[in-house]
Amino acid sequence: MARLGRLLLALALVLTFAAAPSGAVRATGATGPIQLGGDDQNDHGGVATEDLDSDPNTDETPVLPPTTEGGWRYVMVSLKEMLATEQRAGASNSVAVIGTNGSAEYIAAALPGVTANDAGVSCTTTETNDSYCMMEVVKAELDRLNGAAAAPTITYYETALEVAAFFDALTAGTINVAAVYITGDGGPNDLSDGAADDEVNDDSSVTTPMEQALADSASDIATFNAQGGAVLASGTDHYASWLSVLVPSISVSESPTGDYIGITTDGAALWDGLTDLDVSSIWHNHFTGDLGALKVLGLGYEGVNYDSDNDGVDDSYGWRDLDSDDMIDDGEASRLMWDGPDSQSGTADDAQTIVVIGGAAGEAAIGEELPETNREGDTFTYWLAIGALLTAGTGLMLRGRKTA
Repeated sequence: MARLGRLLLALALVLTFAAAPSGAVRATGATGPIQLGGDDQNDHGGVATEDLDSDPNTDETPVLPPTTEGGWRYVMVSLKEMLATEQRAGASNSVAVIGTNGSAEYIAAALPGVTANDAGVSCTTTETNDSYCMMEVVKAELDRLNGAAAAPTITYYETALEVAAFFDALTAGTINVAAVYITGDGGPNDLSDGAADDEVNDDSSVTTPMEQALADSASDIATFNAQGGAVLASGTDHYASWLSVLVPSISVSESPTGDYIGITTDGAALWDGLTDLDVSSIWHNHFTGDLGALKVLGLGYEGVNYDSDNDGVDDSYGWRDLDSDDMIDDGEASRLMWDGPDSQSGTADDAQTIVVIGGAAGEAAIGEELPETNREGDTFTYWLAIGALLTAGTGLMLRGRKTA
């Protein structure tokens, strides 16, 4: 009964905040930003390098201080924007990373040569795209940028027990962070790795302890976001455990996504300094359903055949950046089309969304004015939300369990 009460309260908060007056300035206590992607960008990025000797036969040299590129830059810019916005009441400049092992034991065993807390410098010289190194470089780069006043504190929660305890403490108020980053389940040192008890996999017939921990924490995630906390999530399979509580009208497609991502106008307005080249690695899933006020930041594209060696025969398939601007322009790739209804227009074969962002269910995007928390005690709206939840039945409460 206690879990049901917490779940109903969290959902009531989401619905009530979504119905709050519009046009108000962002305030502490307003719903926080959420960004969702069916990606494994931790596996498709790294540190920027430069060619210091102009010799193509020698390796390029890592840029110092360490600077992110590719998928790592996508994560850095996303967290930069989240940390730069108004945060949850009392939250410190901090990020909780879910699914990544950041322990000293792990670093010593799996990342020889890496030194913790050295501003990411040792991670530039190791042959790794480990998620821990990604966050070390991200943290150092955020320290140098104006979006975050200083390097955020990063804490790692790698096991199912640690994840469950973290979200319990977050709801209890004994831990308070500005952002939660769920690293995904398709890259190294994330939710797909670790002991069998501590991983998320694509076997829908078995609920692993980590999947159960996320399911049990779904209402905690919803409450955290409704209270102003930022949520950044990558991956595919873990969404089945918790997303329907935070945004009940969204679904994650069971069809994999390939090819490339193009940033939309809304994405370009938000992601200052990010290009299609940074986010255009293979993405593995996309979102369907009613997006409400959530904004589409990226759309799928498929590559085009072209004659790369000018011999009159098409021999390449991919994104052809004809003008070298690192952006997918007309003629350089084709908008990816999907069979079935599209959440935007309801017609078949429309381009489906890959990335969405908003405050919480029905809120505005980062950088826009968010409605104030409903502090006036609008009882009509409150009971309307409660009534909608009760009439919806118990399906949402049970949504996180995977069955055979």
